[in-house]
Amino acid sequence: AKIPDFAAAGFSYDGVRAGDGRLTLGFKGSRTVYQLTQANTNLSDADMIQNIGATNANGMPAYSVVQAGGVQVYRFSNTTVTWVSDGTWYTVNGSGALTDAQVKSLVQHV
Repeated sequence: AKIPDFAAAGFSYDGVRAGDGRLTLGFKGSRTVYQLTQANTNLSDADMIQNIGATNANGMPAYSVVQAGGVQVYRFSNTTVTWVSDGTWYTVNGSGALTDAQVKSLVQHV
């Protein structure tokens, strides 16, 4: 497990929970609360998105991709993103929108 540098990403740490092979770290912004869940995986990012990604009625992906350095981050909504890096699957869910810049900063500080 890795503890991100939330302060460097513009957030503050807000507790931790562990269970079921996952570590969930809380963090918050000025008016929003988020959870970063980490789990070990043997999937690559391409395998992961193929397993969980969806398409809309036109056959287009129902997610967008944010490039954070060498990591592809998959955005399912303004409040949910996921990525795989070095054998760990990360998912962020929150009560408020995350900008692409905030997502990139989180990924770079994990």
